[in-house]
Amino acid sequence: MYSARSKFYFDEEDGVLMSPIVVVFPGQGSQYVGMGERFLNSDFKNIAEEHYGIASDVLGYDAKKLGLEGPEDKIKQTEITQPLIVNHSTICFQILKKFLDQESLKISNVLGHSVGEYSALVAAGSLKFEDALKATQLRGRSMQDATPLGTGKMVAVLRVPLQVIETACNSTQEIVSPANINGPDQVVISGSNQGCDEAVKYIQDHFEGRARFVELPVSAPFHCALMEPAKEKMNAFFSNISLEPNKIAYTANIDAKTYESGTSVETIKQNLLLQIPGSVQWLQSVNALPSNVRIIEVSPNKILKGLIKKINKDLPVFSFEEESDLNKVFNTLSEFIKN
Repeated sequence: MYSARSKFYFDEEDGVLMSPIVVVFPGQGSQYVGMGERFLNSDFKNIAEEHYGIASDVLGYDAKKLGLEGPEDKIKQTEITQPLIVNHSTICFQILKKFLDQESLKISNVLGHSVGEYSALVAAGSLKFEDALKATQLRGRSMQDATPLGTGKMVAVLRVPLQVIETACNSTQEIVSPANINGPDQVVISGSNQGCDEAVKYIQDHFEGRARFVELPVSAPFHCALMEPAKEKMNAFFSNISLEPNKIAYTANIDAKTYESGTSVETIKQNLLLQIPGSVQWLQSVNALPSNVRIIEVSPNKILKGLIKKINKDLPVFSFEEESDLNKVFNTLSEFIKN
């Protein structure tokens, strides 16, 4: 039985208090050819087949064939990557939920990284699966089309404090800002080519630490002011679908705040819109979690687990990618939750 006051779970059979469960959903970059194959070869094949069928109808191509066989360069295309990740994450979540329901366990909170917030809102009951697929297909296409190809970029800045990076971005008149605040030592900046170059130069000239810079292989400068045209297109889209108040609390990327169940549709919509040109505050979101949580990552790989551990090594995180055999996954997950 779930106690909202204590935010613990009470196992009546064992008579013990259990930690709250938080489920996290990945963003772009977590995809790979073959993701989802083990679901199709498991006792949960019907769940996977159903979602692949819906995805294929909504997206206009064979989502299962593309996800399982590639080619890799195609599933890296933003308008394809984003809905494929939502589809995979939703399949994974539905399988996880069956396990949790069987164990009479409830989820206390969900959060996603960038496009993963759409998966999280499907899990929270706010966004219909079909609408999430349509939204992320349009979101990916709109983000790609927001700037001419080759005019912007994203650069990972490593081992530099966020305050220094923010000062560097503010030092130029060009568009550049922190896009993904992934951890204390990893922030991705995004903007025009000149803006990113000037911010990097500022850090090189003013920061004495061992800074490292890695330009990311992305096709557009996501999560910066250059994405405003994409935000406007998504605003029109959200006016034509039915969002619902969330049934599970979720943490928003844009402000790292947790929105309790029953949050207004307008607030959820605005959070999603502001996220497009705004920063993904992953570091702040993870730091806002209580120390007693059990975190479950429903991802094609273990990217979020790695990020969370770099933020707080003491937070326990379980990834569905720990084992290929789902029976072993559930056995391990059961011990993870109870211990």
